[in-house]
Parts: sequence; structure tokens; C-alpha cells
Amino acid sequence: MKTLSILLFLFGMMVFQTNAQVTTLASNLDSPWSVCTDGSFVYWVEGNMSTGAVKKVSVNGGDVTTLASGLPEPRAIAVDASSVYWIERNNGSNGSLKKVPVNGGDVTTLVTGLRNAQNHMALDANNIYWGDGKAGGGGEIKKVSKNGGTVTSLVSTGILNLKTAIAVDETFVYFYDDLNHIKTVPVNGGAVTTIGTGTPEAYALYGSDIYWIEYGSGTVKKMPKSGGTVTTLATGSNSPSNLAVDGTSVFWIEFNNPGRVMKVPVGGGTSTIVSNEANTIGVAVDNTNVYWAVSVYINQGKIQKAPSGGSPAFNLSGTITYPNVSQSPLEGITINLKNAGGTVIATTTTNVSGNYSFPNLTNGNYTLEPSTSKPWGGVTALDVLLFKKHIANIAFLEGIFLASGDVNGSGGLTAADVLLIKKRIAFVTNSFIVGDWLFNNTPIVINGGNVVQNFNGLCYGDANGSYNPTAKGY
Repeated sequence: MKTLSILLFLFGMMVFQTNAQVTTLASNLDSPWSVCTDGSFVYWVEGNMSTGAVKKVSVNGGDVTTLASGLPEPRAIAVDASSVYWIERNNGSNGSLKKVPVNGGDVTTLVTGLRNAQNHMALDANNIYWGDGKAGGGGEIKKVSKNGGTVTSLVSTGILNLKTAIAVDETFVYFYDDLNHIKTVPVNGGAVTTIGTGTPEAYALYGSDIYWIEYGSGTVKKMPKSGGTVTTLATGSNSPSNLAVDGTSVFWIEFNNPGRVMKVPVGGGTSTIVSNEANTIGVAVDNTNVYWAVSVYINQGKIQKAPSGGSPAFNLSGTITYPNVSQSPLEGITINLKNAGGTVIATTTTNVSGNYSFPNLTNGNYTLEPSTSKPWGGVTALDVLLFKKHIANIAFLEGIFLASGDVNGSGGLTAADVLLIKKRIAFVTNSFIVGDWLFNNTPIVINGGNVVQNFNGLCYGDANGSYNPTAKGY
């Protein structure tokens, strides 16, 4: 008996050491399911028919906030800067896609009539994407604006018994047709392309690669998003069911009993147990921690976290507005992020509020390269007068308003610029050598913390900022 007690004690120590850095953020939960994070809060769905809820807790723990309740079987969840989005399976019949502000408020129903959509959804700057069944059988890949409206079917043929694993970047939606084909379709619709083979249970995108897990074979894999060589990162996993990726590691959960949270380097290597814990489900990662749900019994579920073990990484974010009286947000601005060597390392698009975000950046020097095809406007004879007064030292312009007068790119405002602006107003010319828009962002240094850079976009020649650009216009 003494020997057995010692063995049990040692076994307990081994488990404790494996879980030594695990922190419980929320407990006594009703069967939590999917989780996501924005770096400040962890969000999750829980509950079943009529008892479902959407909740959040600080990444540091504390009080749990209920954002929505009384939901029929919520499953997939995702978050952006303004809202939390989720899918309600509703027993596979007449499901819904909904959202609520991240700080709480009214729940908005974006889509109804879903046919068995449940475990996966994906967001880009403006839209939500998911896979769903369709009348008569088969499946579809669909999208809808984050503000609701018309649902667009991107792929409606050739998908049998749809697996709903899905991911999206700025260009393509990635999905699986249940015939061992990993496919893409442009975010605005078009030709479907097969980029590889496999049986993905879930996807994650990071950099130029797509990562996935295969439930049946117990493997973790990746390949370039454009297709090519498939790399097996881990084997022998017991029922892997969800994954998340940062710049250092791939994390996944084993949905079995006992379950585990696992990780492996993004380049492959030795797999590591993050946590030995039964009934793990759902996983998310931010700059410093990995988060997961434990779905045990009613009122016994938990949200857990542990250090991710990756290199410190930070967020660069901000808002782009037009410097008119209303400070109109500029939606649809494309932004390239360049490193110190001038290489584009990421691209994003501002959302309806003019917000942009680049996550998982390391310390260093960066520049933003905004661009837009929004129409030029707002320039009148009054702007010409303001430029003339500046040149004559009567009244002075500053900042981006002064810079908007340098339409010939000479480095300063001169009478030659004024002449070109007058010609464009009179429709003698229809362009400037410098283009139609300028932005007043500055170089960025990330040094141990997140960076916020808000800046303006302005039409060349609009000295008084009178233009009211269209909401999209791109």
C-alpha cells in the first residue's frame, strides 16, 4: 500500500507539473464549446437547446459577462474589434448567424434558415464566411456582410456532405469538399481551385501557410496557401479536433476522454503537452497565451489558459478617417505592412469603422502603405483661394491640408500646383501626377508593446477638408 501511495503521489506530481502553469479563467459553465480571443478577453459559447449563451472574461480572469442568452445550440464563434459573431445550429434546422457588440448591447440576427452550419466560421475585414447544407442535399460556401443583408453563395455545386472547416484571407476562402480536396474560391466568387489533398477537421492560416488537423489519422499538417508540398508536423494524436497558430507553434486539442491540449513548432519537431485534461474542446491563441474550453458536465465547464511559450508579439492597429467635420471613417482602404527592409509582410483592409489591425508583430521598424481606388472629390474654387493665401503669406495651411496642395510632387506648394488644381476643377485634366489620395501615417517602431496609429486620408487639393467620401466607393 505504501508503494502504491508513492506511485500515485509521483503520478500526481507529473500531471501537476504538466499543468503547473494552467490558470482557470472561468468555471461552473454550462458545457462550453468554441472559444476565441481578441487579446483582451476570451469569448465562448455554451449550453444547448434554449439554454445557450455567449460570454466573455478578461484574459487575466475576473467576472464573467454574459453578452447573450437563451440561444438554441450556439456553436461557432468569432470576434473582431467591434462585435462577437456566432452560429446557432438549432438542432440542424433553421439555424441563425448573429452578432452582439463586444461590450454588450442588442443582439442582431444577420442570417436565418441555416441548414446544419455549426462548428466553423471565418471573418475578413467586411464579411462573414461559413459552410452550410442546402435543400436537396450537398453543401454550399456562403458569405454575408458583417452588417447583414444579402447572402452570397460562393460555391454551390460539387460539395458532398460538406465538412464545414473554413478559413479566409484577403484573397481566398479555403474549404474542404469531403472528397479529400482542399480548395479555394475568391472571396468575391469565381473559379474554384484545388490546392491539395487531405481530410481537414479544422483550418488555421498564418503567414503564407495553411495549417490543418486530421481527426481520423491523428495528424497535424501544413502547406503553402498556394498549394505545394504538404508537411506533417505531428502524428499519433488522439482525435485532434481544433487548432490555432501563432508565429511559433501550432496548438490543438484532443477531443476525447482523457483529452489533452498539445503544441508543436510551426516548422515541425517534438510535440509538447500543454495540459492533460479530459473533454477539452475549442482552442485560441494570442501573443502570450493559449486558451481552451473544458466541457465536462452542466455547470462544471471551464475556460483555461496557459503561456503559449512563443516569442513576444504585439499588435499594430488604428483608425483611418477623412479630416472633415464628421471625421468620416474610411472603409475599404488597403494597407500593406512593410518591414525594415521594405518587404510587404502582411496586408489588410479597413472595416466599416475605418479600423485596421496587424496582430503578432515582433519588435522592429515598420511602415504602412495605404492605397485606395475611392473617387476623388471635394475640391472647389475655395480650396484654390486657400492655397493662394498660403503662398501669399496671408493665411497659412498646415499638416495634411498643406501637403494636399503639392499635386505635382515637387516637395512644396507653389503656383504651379495651384494651376494644376484649377485645371482639374475645370475638367481640363482629370488626374494629378501624385494620384488622387494622400495619407499622413508615419513610420512605426514596435518596442515591447502594442502600437496604435490613427491617421487621415485626404483627396489632393481638398485644403479645407470639405469632401464627404462614399462609405465604400472601391
